[in-house]
Amino acid sequence: MKLLQNKPAQAGAVGIVLVALAVIVLAILLMFSISSLFTTDDSSSDDKKSHSANFIENLTSFVNTPSPSSGCPVTSGPDLDNDKIIDQCDNCPDHYNPEQLDIDLDGIGDNCDDFIDRQFGSGGGDDDDNDKEEDEEEEIECSFDEECGEDGFTGELFCTGEDVTQEFIDFTCQNPGTEDSVCNNETTVELIEECSFDCSEGECIGECETNQDCGTDGPVGELFCSDKDVMQSFEIFTCNDAGTPNSYCSSELLDQISETCEDLCIGGSCVDVECFDNEDCDDSNPETEDICHSPGLPESFCTNEPIECFVDEDCGTDGFIGDPF
Repeated sequence: MKLLQNKPAQAGAVGIVLVALAVIVLAILLMFSISSLFTTDDSSSDDKKSHSANFIENLTSFVNTPSPSSGCPVTSGPDLDNDKIIDQCDNCPDHYNPEQLDIDLDGIGDNCDDFIDRQFGSGGGDDDDNDKEEDEEEEIECSFDEECGEDGFTGELFCTGEDVTQEFIDFTCQNPGTEDSVCNNETTVELIEECSFDCSEGECIGECETNQDCGTDGPVGELFCSDKDVMQSFEIFTCNDAGTPNSYCSSELLDQISETCEDLCIGGSCVDVECFDNEDCDDSNPETEDICHSPGLPESFCTNEPIECFVDEDCGTDGFIGDPF
């Protein structure tokens, strides 16, 4: 038998019921004894067994009647299980049991009694063979889910793909309140946090912590010209919101002057041009003609041709030549 575990008021109610039960049992025994006195000696043993069976049936019928509801000293109060029996007088205040059955009379209703003494049962115990030995108590593993364990997250955070997850365990009581009751649990993986970039060791991580995590600054593409300047594009990397789970990388292209040419920039290279006009070909010799060929182009060149004459006299002296004829 389990010890009475209900509240003081319930214990008082149960006490009253037990006293009443004792009085009724004594009355039944007295009636049975009187009946035996008027029974002739030649009564068959079957009749005696019939009297005994009727006695046990009457006693069992009485035990299975609601007990705390009759004679409850409290008339009002909370009723958590809504079975019309207030909690102070309810032998199972957390379980709906308006009949208030308590077959083993331990003050704990059958609906919430983990160990039920079967001596008032109809079979299934050690007394099925009528050896009059006390039946073993029937063990009920669980009557409700909470007896099997507390639902909740368990274990460490971990990564599933790019997100933070954790295992959640859910306990259930199958066939509650019966000898077939059994506790089961199911573990599922639940999403804790969606990471914007990635997950590592159960934590969201950002794409970067420093600019160097995003890449190395440097030249991109081929050299090109802008007027007389040789230009080069450079890619500059930046870590935004550095060191946070939301960090991300970005980059931009900046054009920088690599070289400034004296003459021309063509195809990303400096090109020397010999002359842009005839003056660029001046050799400071007045007796030469300075000429710039293909001026302003890479293939330009100068010539300085001697001047044969500047006046007629440079070509000779006018006069007669030879003998008269």
